[in-house]
Amino acid sequence: MSHPFRYISIVLLLTLPLISQAALLMHLTLDNTLSDASGNGNNGSFPGGGSNPSYATAVLNEGLDFDGSNDYITVNTFDPGSSFTVALWVRADSTGGVIDTYIEHVANNQRNDFFLGYDNDIGEIFIELEDNNQYESGACGDPKFCTGIDLLPNRWYHLAAVVTPTTLTLYIDGEQAYSTTHSTTVNFTNGTWMIGADSDSSPSTTANTDYFDGRLDDIRVYDQALDQAGISELISLSGWWKLDQCSLASPGDVVDSSGNGNDGNPENGISLDSGKICNAGSFDGSDDYVGLPGFPNLTGSFTISAWIRPDVINKDQRIFADDENNSGGYAFSLGDGGDGRLRFFSRGISPVSLDSSTAISAGNWYYVVAVHDASSRTRQIFVNGSAVTSKASYSGAWSTDAGTASIGGETNSAGSEAVANWRFDGLIDEIKIYERALTAEEISDYYSIPDPVGRTCPGCGSGTANTLILSTDRTETLGGLTFTDGSLAEYDPDADSATLYFDESLFSASEDIDAVHVLANGHIILSTTGSATLGGLSFSDGDLVDYDPVNDSATLYFDESLFSANEDIDAVYIMSNGHILLSTTGSATLGGLSFSDGDLVEYDPVSDTATLYFS
Repeated sequence: MSHPFRYISIVLLLTLPLISQAALLMHLTLDNTLSDASGNGNNGSFPGGGSNPSYATAVLNEGLDFDGSNDYITVNTFDPGSSFTVALWVRADSTGGVIDTYIEHVANNQRNDFFLGYDNDIGEIFIELEDNNQYESGACGDPKFCTGIDLLPNRWYHLAAVVTPTTLTLYIDGEQAYSTTHSTTVNFTNGTWMIGADSDSSPSTTANTDYFDGRLDDIRVYDQALDQAGISELISLSGWWKLDQCSLASPGDVVDSSGNGNDGNPENGISLDSGKICNAGSFDGSDDYVGLPGFPNLTGSFTISAWIRPDVINKDQRIFADDENNSGGYAFSLGDGGDGRLRFFSRGISPVSLDSSTAISAGNWYYVVAVHDASSRTRQIFVNGSAVTSKASYSGAWSTDAGTASIGGETNSAGSEAVANWRFDGLIDEIKIYERALTAEEISDYYSIPDPVGRTCPGCGSGTANTLILSTDRTETLGGLTFTDGSLAEYDPDADSATLYFDESLFSASEDIDAVHVLANGHIILSTTGSATLGGLSFSDGDLVDYDPVNDSATLYFDESLFSANEDIDAVYIMSNGHILLSTTGSATLGGLSFSDGDLVEYDPVSDTATLYFS
């Protein structure tokens, strides 16, 4: 399946653990130069003769713009060893050719020792290791490792391919997107590093096919396999709290997915709910917050981003704060400057506060971003990918607060502000701190594609991740439990035991379940074989219902009227990007796509479009 992507970027500051410079074999910044910034002399070369890509604005200052016709650059061969990392930024202008080459090491006999690129025929990024085939358009499978990951044109993405003697892993925008095992010995003893094009015929130093149309930036090769912290360092991601855990009960439960170890401590009973991506933290507006005792003070350029869904907008609510002592700190908050308005304040500068000019409303998801640019001495606020303030200048020095940073409210040690009025009331998800001032283009990309890798959400049912939630078409006994055809059982195959997950008696009348998916927040997405009433909601046999078993309430998740004619759903899965994967008991048309009862369809409820997932 194809997954759209989005990009993240940032420059590293001293608060992050530095990757060993000795491990960096090549670093082409492409800032109006092809010189190797690693100091190893692995400089790039233009081919000349009208095949030189041009310098253009990119993520980190400048990059190279390749025309997709004959542009490329080369680097003389060097050997990164058996464990290595290749990383770069990519932004395609189009995907019109068969193969887009980002970077490769091509041997003198045209064998690809390493290849990172995009196959337009299948819509996937792929990586080759010691591929003796002359052409890259062949079938997937060792040595052509297809990742199942799609890239949309006109979006920046950061790619990092990490290779060890037995594993191959691809990170996109700092998140692991693909991983597999292999048994290939990669050999870099002769040949050429080629960027932006491929060489399929002698000499290997001259490109002749698979030209890339778009921009590349900040190309790096390391002679070690970078870990998650190292990958985050490349994009200057110092903190990332997904809030995807199944429990927020103990210190450290709010895991820092950047790999930098800034795990948070949930305070006063934060609960979980369905988020923008998988789970979100549900803050009660009274005493809930997440303490971040290890998070460093920030004085240089940085960006705060989060998805929020406030329940109220008429009080002061901290989204992220490092202001425990109310002395020199900063915060990004909602409601301080008026109902629904965002505020970015810092006590060490003048003016202290920057307020948004427009207000957001309660009950809706928003992507909110606060940007501090230390070089230009400006601040700016964005909502849903668009600026809602100008770049506002300030005077004075950006100072720090010695206390603990926090998410969702001031800490219990914040004195007069350790009260409900400064605590967030609603949902917060996907909080990220970048130690760089994101550009407006980057922020727009993040908003348009919030989940670039199609993240797999954790199973947060009443049992372990290995349990199964199932229904049957008649009364059955499994794992010592007898249950009816309208109930759901949770079965543990390891222990051969089962418990009742959903009791048919909750329906107003007996009804059979013919499709079910349990969300990470414990809600049940289901359809039935006939009309039914559940949680106070009446619905038909072609509908999908979101049932909350804790509150015994239900909402309509999918309306049968979206089908061109009435049709029953017999299988359903809710993807992490919000798309619905379903099959039906008969032929149907949905989102402009006609399909049969044996097909699986991926339906986008936002754009009302559908694609065939399995035929």
